[in-house]
Amino acid sequence: MSKKYAIIAQVFMTFIMATLMSGIMSLILGGGFSMEWLRSWPLSIIIAWPIAFIITMFAWPTSTKLAGVVLGSHGGTRTKESEEPAAAN
Repeated sequence: MSKKYAIIAQVFMTFIMATLMSGIMSLILGGGFSMEWLRSWPLSIIIAWPIAFIITMFAWPTSTKLAGVVLGSHGGTRTKESEEPAAAN
């Protein structure tokens, strides 16, 4: 994956997450749908999006390393050997 592709994907992912999380959390803490919630949600997105983007810049390398540890050194990719069925005994 190219660096440009990764950054564009981060922009979209952090926007989606910031939008959904700020909306859901403000609905939960604010007591439900209201005109006040609708007025405050866009500001919450504007605040949350750059914070989420900056955090992912630091968290992404750690997350990928942890995924590599969990999945093993091959990183979850299938090799020719892993695609071949086991020999019958």
